Amino acid sequence: MSGNAQGSHRPDVVRRAAGDENLERMEPVMDGAQLRERLRQHLGVLVEQIGPRPPGSPGNRRATDYLRTRLSAAGLDVAEAEFVTQWWEPEPCLLETPGGSRRELIANPFSQAGEVRGPVVKVETREALLGRSGQPPGAVIVLGPAIGGDPVVPKSFPFFMPDEHRELIAALEVLRPAAVIAVSERHASLPTFEDPELCFPSLTVAPEVGAQLRPGEEVHIVFRGRNHRGHGVNISARTAAPGRRLVASAHVDAKITTPGAFDNAGSVAALLVLAETASSDLGPVEFVFFNGEDHYDAGGELAWLEATDLAEVAVNVNLDGVGVRGRRTGVTCLACPPPIQDRIARLGDEDSWTLMPPWFESDHAIFAMRDIPAVAVTSEHVHDLLTSVAHTPADTLDVVDVDILLDIVHRLRGLFSHLDDDLR
Repeated sequence: MSGNAQGSHRPDVVRRAAGDENLERMEPVMDGAQLRERLRQHLGVLVEQIGPRPPGSPGNRRATDYLRTRLSAAGLDVAEAEFVTQWWEPEPCLLETPGGSRRELIANPFSQAGEVRGPVVKVETREALLGRSGQPPGAVIVLGPAIGGDPVVPKSFPFFMPDEHRELIAALEVLRPAAVIAVSERHASLPTFEDPELCFPSLTVAPEVGAQLRPGEEVHIVFRGRNHRGHGVNISARTAAPGRRLVASAHVDAKITTPGAFDNAGSVAALLVLAETASSDLGPVEFVFFNGEDHYDAGGELAWLEATDLAEVAVNVNLDGVGVRGRRTGVTCLACPPPIQDRIARLGDEDSWTLMPPWFESDHAIFAMRDIPAVAVTSEHVHDLLTSVAHTPADTLDVVDVDILLDIVHRLRGLFSHLDDDLR
């Protein structure tokens, strides 16, 4: 799958993937069968033809080229916001212990390639880490699950940084370790560190691997993987209707480790179909395909914010992780006035939908933190998938139900037509 992401930039592939001989003559898709086929087409392009698409990578550019082509063919006014970022190409690295055990693992994204040796120092608590300030440099620090089990916000993430994360990074950098190994139950999908600015390479491993690392033993680690500089672009398109607008959003990027079907090709396909069938009855709507929600520097969100007058934005509806087979569609709202809360509550009472508690881990947060009403749409119990499917090779088309996406398209068209009235 990573081979798809590393392929050359080929606009001809994007043109063929569109499925129309003459895109400029495409008519709006309206009936259910055509909508369903269009959803399948978009999913197939993003997941099977393109696959992994981290910002800045060739796969990511193929995805945004595809969006631009489709939106232009629908007659919408397409805008782009470019940014510069880094993307990381993984390769198996080697962890070797004195007893002769050799394991092939994947380093944390953006870890620098190189070879390190050092004695194992195990740290189980934050207090124990802070108490090691006088430790000699060059150790391989193994963070137990209590301190290394959850993802740490990157240093350059622009929107928030918990104090405990800042303190953890600072304490590690003071110790100047040869490497850091974090022990986590969620190692396969949520690496503890994903940050090119760290001064040490790192791994995230399962508890059974961490248990085999003995304090004082010297371990040998060969880190592999390549960091690349690249350009990304946000793609957005507007209807012609004037006035303060509804921003409908979904992120197009996916980790280098996954074809990214439910995270987030299903959402992109639904939003793209909504855009392709947009008409004046929707009112002023901007369809924004954010590029970088799953990236350390949130470059796409920043580029869009810099190019946007937020005073013109009335409300956001964000899709992330929708369409999971066998699950209802979940919806919640943040910073919403009572009329919108009431409407979303009614939507959550539908048989195929459910009202969820507020959550912040997606692009709708950049609106809510600025007191712009935000509606977040995802799948029921979506957080259960973060350790088994999200960001892994298992996130394939088998996870996504096109009929659920079709239901989302129909219901959001109705929601869009009412939200403007709710804000008056």
